[in-house]
Amino acid sequence: MRSPTISTRATAGSIAGSSHSIPEAERATLTPFAVPRFHRTLSTWVSMIVESGLTIEAFGEPMASVEVALAEPVVADTRIAPIFLHIRARKA
Repeated sequence: MRSPTISTRATAGSIAGSSHSIPEAERATLTPFAVPRFHRTLSTWVSMIVESGLTIEAFGEPMASVEVALAEPVVADTRIAPIFLHIRARKA
């Protein structure tokens, strides 16, 4: 299943100026203007940011509160494995 649409910049070339890019075979399967899903480890994301010359200032994994998880079971699993990673970084 593909996610909502955004700019093609998210699917082409390197990420944040690092030497890591989407493998050609994977890039060929992406739908233009679709948000690709990348399942990378936390250490991979942090390494890409640091290798790009950025300094991490803040880091967050938003999740549902206990109350929301009880009221909306579809989001309860975000308390175990958040589905978003927010990183604030600045050019060093």
